[in-house]
Amino acid sequence: MKSLVLAASSAAVLSWVSSAALASFSYGVISYEDVADTFSPSPFRQFTPPAINNASEVAFAALLQRPVLALYRAPAGVGPLVPIADTTLTYNDLSSPTLNNQGLVTFRGNTYANTPPGSNQTIVTGSGGALTTVSAFAPGTAWTNDGGATVYHGYSGGGYPQIKVDNGGVVTPSSRPIRPDRAHHRIQTPPDAARIPS
Repeated sequence: MKSLVLAASSAAVLSWVSSAALASFSYGVISYEDVADTFSPSPFRQFTPPAINNASEVAFAALLQRPVLALYRAPAGVGPLVPIADTTLTYNDLSSPTLNNQGLVTFRGNTYANTPPGSNQTIVTGSGGALTTVSAFAPGTAWTNDGGATVYHGYSGGGYPQIKVDNGGVVTPSSRPIRPDRAHHRIQTPPDAARIPS
């Protein structure tokens, strides 16, 4: 596998459009590959917690030098970063991603459109190219297993917190708009009859 060794006085160029894993270091029996960094003139300023699958592919969100948050998938070994989504058009915020063994990235993307309130919190999947919206009214982290089922924290049409599993298919908006005071990520107290016994 090719690697680029970084000297203390050198900087590696990393393009956000087409980038490569940067370097491979060895310290005794410990070694690692530099997938992305903030060394000048890198386009990256900061990273969210990354995800990794069994094939050593990595997914991460990064704040770019320009005020854009972008999400990428990095193939195992040296290779170009694959853009997944960013905040230039559809989304105004992206969560830290999760990544399954098929290379499918799952994340929460907050859209600019927010009618009814809370509907902008969407669960989205993609591996590069077209994205699939799994659900709206979903403020939490989501995971997609290798079979394609996605689990996430969402809300019922009445605004009650739920853990949901989506097995694919067409997203159908709820006919019952969520109440604005239940559109955010906080615990709601269900009716007495629905409470879990303590």
